[in-house]
Amino acid sequence: MLCFYCLFFPASQTLNTYKEISTELCDIVGLGRAYQATAKVLVSQGKVTEAIEYLEKFVTVAKSAQLSRSLVDACISLGDIYNERGNYYKACEYFNQAFEAANTLTDLPLVDETKVYYGIAKAHNMMVAVNSHTDAADHVSIEYLLAWKENRSDMCTDPFTVGKTLVMKRISAALSLMVKSFFL
Repeated sequence: MLCFYCLFFPASQTLNTYKEISTELCDIVGLGRAYQATAKVLVSQGKVTEAIEYLEKFVTVAKSAQLSRSLVDACISLGDIYNERGNYYKACEYFNQAFEAANTLTDLPLVDETKVYYGIAKAHNMMVAVNSHTDAADHVSIEYLLAWKENRSDMCTDPFTVGKTLVMKRISAALSLMVKSFFL
C-alpha cells in the first residue's frame, strides 16, 4: 500500500522541475500550467493558503500573456476558495474578473457559468450585510434595509443619509397627497 506522501512527493518534484524548465525557456503558458497544477496538489493536501499564492501567480501569468481562458480558470479557482472560506468580497472580485475574461472569448456557456458564480458570491456578500442589520434590529438598521429594498442596489454605506432620504421621500409623498386632496 502506498502512502499519500509518497504519491505527492514525486508530483511536487516533477512540478518544480517543470516550473524551472518553463522559467528557463520563458514558456509563460507552461509556467502558468505548473502554477495551476501545483495549486491543485496543495488544495488536495489542505494547504489552501499556499495554493492561493500559486493561483495568484497563475492569474499574473495569464494576464501578462493575455490567456483569457487560463485567466478564467485561475479566477474561478480563487473565487471558489474565497467563497468556501466566507470571504465573499474577494470571491466577487475574482468571479468578476473571470466573467470579464470570459466575455472576451466566444464561449457563451462559459460566460453564463462565470455569471452564475459571480451572482452567487455577490448574493452571499449582500446577505452578510442584510443579516447584520436584521440582527441589530434598531431603527437605523431597519431604515437602512427599507431604503435598500426600495432601490435594490448594493447596500448603502451611510445609514443616517439613507434614513434621512427615506424619511424625506415619505414626507414628500404625504405632502403631495395632502395637496392633491386639498384641491379635490
